[in-house]
Amino acid sequence: MSPDGWYAESPRWVGADSVVWSASNGREVTGVYMSPVSAAAAGSNTTAPRRVAWRNALDVNVPLDSSGDTLVYAQLERRDAYITRSDVYRRNGTREIQLTRGARLTQPDARQDGSIVAVQLAANASRLVRVSADGELITPFTADRKGERWADPRWSPNGSEVVAVQLLPSGVQRVVVLDVTGQLRRVVSGGRGVFASPSFTPDGGRLVWASDAGGSMQLETARRGAVTVVDTLSWLREDGLPTQASAVSTAVYEPTVSPDGRQVVALVQRGDGIHVAVASLDTAGPPVRRTWYSSRARGASRAPANADSLRIDSLPSRKYSAKPMLWPRYWLPLVGEGRTGGATYGVASSGEDILGRHAWDASLLREPTLGETDGSLTYRYAGLGMPITGVSFTQEWDGTFMVRNDSGAALGLVARKRRFLTLSNTYIVPRVRWTASATVGLQYEMRDFKADADSVLGPADSGVRLGTRYPSFFFNSSYSTARLALRGVSIEEGFSISQSTSYRWLEDNPETGSFRSVLSARGFVPLNLPGYARHVLAVRGAAAWADTRTRTEFTVGGTSGVATELLPGVAVGDPARAFPVRGTVPGVQRGARVVGGTVEYRAPLVMFSRVPSPLTVYSDRLSFALFSDAARAWCPAALRSNTTVCLPNGVRDGWLASAGAELVLDVAVQYDAPLRLRVGSAVPYAAPVGVSRKGAFYVTLGGYF
Repeated sequence: MSPDGWYAESPRWVGADSVVWSASNGREVTGVYMSPVSAAAAGSNTTAPRRVAWRNALDVNVPLDSSGDTLVYAQLERRDAYITRSDVYRRNGTREIQLTRGARLTQPDARQDGSIVAVQLAANASRLVRVSADGELITPFTADRKGERWADPRWSPNGSEVVAVQLLPSGVQRVVVLDVTGQLRRVVSGGRGVFASPSFTPDGGRLVWASDAGGSMQLETARRGAVTVVDTLSWLREDGLPTQASAVSTAVYEPTVSPDGRQVVALVQRGDGIHVAVASLDTAGPPVRRTWYSSRARGASRAPANADSLRIDSLPSRKYSAKPMLWPRYWLPLVGEGRTGGATYGVASSGEDILGRHAWDASLLREPTLGETDGSLTYRYAGLGMPITGVSFTQEWDGTFMVRNDSGAALGLVARKRRFLTLSNTYIVPRVRWTASATVGLQYEMRDFKADADSVLGPADSGVRLGTRYPSFFFNSSYSTARLALRGVSIEEGFSISQSTSYRWLEDNPETGSFRSVLSARGFVPLNLPGYARHVLAVRGAAAWADTRTRTEFTVGGTSGVATELLPGVAVGDPARAFPVRGTVPGVQRGARVVGGTVEYRAPLVMFSRVPSPLTVYSDRLSFALFSDAARAWCPAALRSNTTVCLPNGVRDGWLASAGAELVLDVAVQYDAPLRLRVGSAVPYAAPVGVSRKGAFYVTLGGYF
């Protein structure tokens, strides 16, 4: 019934001729799908199922009417940055109602009157609970026993019984029937192995489930037995084996019998993932042979009385200490490039405790010829939950500058050393479907200079000799609903908004303080066109503003990505830029005001299965993009005399716009370290006088936006 593979879960009948299930098919984010059985029966298994709704996770979706408009289901939601909980929801048409909050509920099933039975997770255990139709009342259905777990509860057709899987601490699993009070009425089957997803036939007289006790996951079936008889022992007898209801070469999971009792829908494993399939229900198959697991697993097993987790739980506890985990466990050699192009050598290390409360990383690089040291040390503390506090110190020799006197004559070269001390607090509000964050912080920048000749540093009170100090504070925030499917070539849906605002001043002259802000927004629309992933229309807009006292410009031009150094002096990629225009040189315009934007069409080309290579390189997927960039920077009249921030009046003044195409290759040199390689070409179609329109070919790393 499902043309796509990948992941699917919990098919349920909707009326007599449709099935609903949850899936993550690679092309779309996890959702609920519905399809008529008649399409599969006619051999039209390429008919795309109808997507009903978005889901946060794969779980059961129980229809309460024959149209599928009303569903009861469980899904995950993040309560904060550290806690994720599963709760029960109800969907009425397009409206989603959360019935419980933080209740740890999963695998719900609902009667026609709305009463719900579900699994409630606990520490080293789980139990069955009853949930009222409005979610206000949650009552235990089975007793709390440490080490005992329950799974896959299903109501009987008349709502008088529940069938479920009971996982005992000894390792034995059993298919059991309980009455409405939670009392055990019958053990239908069990043993060592996996028993899963039991359900009743429409007449309530037979049970169907999946088990691997015979060697692979197959469907099994057995009669319910007399309702008036309590039977918890007959399953132990060898003559009480159920019959086999499937014989596929791979595996079958999660069966559900049709309302007329003649068909069963289940999940079938194939080479491309899990598919939803329908077949006739076979109740006359051969007896199941329990040959895969030891016969001791049935009945008097030699398994320990308590599971390992129970024995561990009884050990004495001690106060948690992060110190042993924060000592350096490795040293990574580093090679870099100094300010004059010479090689720098050093090491890096980091540490983090298992709870993530404390984390640090450090690096140190030394240029032996000049005797200059670059380095960084950062520490993050999350013990308060929120905010997450960060402290960092960095030092870099970042450039060499020519010093001139008032008449413009060159006096000599000076080297600049910059040090930054930063303190910040970050607040994050994560949810599955959206995330918001805010960071507020302080920064202290120290600039010092050195020269081969002392006279180049100027008089005793000059800023070059004494150095300069710049305190600042900053505030960054963002909100995002962006998301993508597992095979996506780009973020496919939603939008994101972010802003960054800072205020900086010269320590000895507070009147020099200036504000600057950058605001950006991105939006993504999926296009359901052919390919292994959906095509995407992506748009981006950004604007920046600085007041008339600013000493730092915004720049326009170049491409945006991620820069890395393969060898000393061999840099690959481009740094992230707020206002890129591909096909132009970086910094072709500058100013105190900037606006810019991009429109981009992204499409999948090839998802690789095997790429011959003499090197160990993991090739994942290939896509392409068609784009147009535009931006403009300028200065208000009050700033035009400041040639550090602004270009001379009329120089390269006007809109820049370019168009081009990119090939995007997703690879990994290390298996768990993905890398995006972009190869493109762009040509400006609008540019002011003084800006070349020849275009450019480029190779860079990382995503554009």
